[in-house]
Amino acid sequence: MRPEAALHRIETLLKDERAALLGGNLRALPELLAKRDSLLSGLAVGADDRPRLRELRRLAQRNTELAAAARAGIQAAAARVSAIRAAAGPIGSYSATGARQDIGTARPAFERKA
Repeated sequence: MRPEAALHRIETLLKDERAALLGGNLRALPELLAKRDSLLSGLAVGADDRPRLRELRRLAQRNTELAAAARAGIQAAAARVSAIRAAAGPIGSYSATGARQDIGTARPAFERKA
């Protein structure tokens, strides 16, 4: 593949990665990354391509920042769900004799889901 065509294809893949990250389509990322890595491994560019490579590096850096933000958001959501689940459980306490006891609501026989 000609270097210009390969650079154009990489740019398209980086834009597709961005769209997937912004759209929350994280399942599309492994395939996009594999395609991009495949193109990069066979890429041979010259000095004339440096401005284009700088632009591609900027796009890749932007996607890296988006991926980090998505990861942080997923971790925050998971932590929040854990906190909500923990708050729904019984509260630990100690009796007058020092024995641990749980105070809380009895679990319902079935769980209602929306």
